[in-house]
Amino acid sequence: MIGQQIKQRRIEKGVKVRALADSCGISPSYLYDIERGRTNPSLHTLRTLAQHLNLQLGDLIVYEQITKPDEWNLLNHYRKGNWREVLAIIVDKMESPISPDDPAEEAV
Repeated sequence: MIGQQIKQRRIEKGVKVRALADSCGISPSYLYDIERGRTNPSLHTLRTLAQHLNLQLGDLIVYEQITKPDEWNLLNHYRKGNWREVLAIIVDKMESPISPDDPAEEAV
């Protein structure tokens, strides 16, 4: 959920809800609702939040697409610039056997 990613990044940066909300021009209660998934923010609000959290808007949207723990691991290393770890995960994934219930394989 995008809201969870916003909250996680806000906490990582040590930013209080009120401070982030004020800098983005939104109310703290609205930010709480975004973080809890109770409301869907506009694209403008998402862009503003991403900018204040030093994220690319695409980073927030990509999180919505990720469902597997190894994908999260890969993205987190990519975000941090740990290129050696990123490469190791990709190589490991290429060398591991394909799961018979992998939906990506059904399309092949």
